[in-house]
Amino acid sequence: MLVNPLPGTERTVLDSALDYLLNRLHTVNGGGGGTVAIERAFAYIEWVHEARRRLYNLIRPAELEQLLGLRSYETILAATVPFGSPGGERVLNGLISTELTERVTVFEQAIRNLKERVDQLYRAGILVVLDTNVYLHYPQELHEIDLRQDLGLREEPIHILVPMAVVDELDGKKQHQNKDTRRRARMVTAKIEQVVRDGGRLREQDYSPLDSGGIPRGEITLDVVFDPPGHTRLSITDDEIVDRAATLQTLAGRRVRLLTYDTGMAMRGRNAGLTVHKLQHSRTDDGK
Repeated sequence: MLVNPLPGTERTVLDSALDYLLNRLHTVNGGGGGTVAIERAFAYIEWVHEARRRLYNLIRPAELEQLLGLRSYETILAATVPFGSPGGERVLNGLISTELTERVTVFEQAIRNLKERVDQLYRAGILVVLDTNVYLHYPQELHEIDLRQDLGLREEPIHILVPMAVVDELDGKKQHQNKDTRRRARMVTAKIEQVVRDGGRLREQDYSPLDSGGIPRGEITLDVVFDPPGHTRLSITDDEIVDRAATLQTLAGRRVRLLTYDTGMAMRGRNAGLTVHKLQHSRTDDGK
């Protein structure tokens, strides 16, 4: 599984909490809380309570429930008292052993996946999320796109992050009644797929403008951000895109910029703490 820090969460705080709880879990699983069934049950229950306290304000409730296996916790909690009958200790011990082993596996996977997602964001450059309408209506085609003026940049590299919700929305536009929209959607999705498959470089850096006293253009890279396993999307796609961008900003520990033509999307982005660039030009006015 993959845990996503709530917007505004310090990623280092989440990292520390997960590492601490995993170490405590190893201790309980290794008999540090006792070897008798009832002792192990109480140690496990105390660990769950502590984990809930530490993670409650750091990750989403659904992810917290999945990470801690709260249904299994409730089973063990309910079984702790009745299992005092003959053979009950053996059954309770088996139940706890299974649950502790599973929790260790889930925690280790969550920490590993979180680090992999963070590593994905370490790529050099200004982090940018483009609203779906930018892909459809920007003056330049995706393979020619140059966002420096819109972002107020010079030669800095740019790394475009594409939430999967954007890809799906572009796929839906392939059946649009407007033929230009259909064509653009097909071209964009094909280019995104090709760039990701080929390593993520959309445009190479270009230093040739220096020959005439101009400003070089930095590299532009692109990466698709997949939904975490079990992720439930928000019902409004604009909300979903902004939510993913805000989560990426928290994971990256640096600004994520949002480009859009839409007022509603711009307002959503600012409200979520993103740096928003509201574009004024359209595909029909040469970007002026």
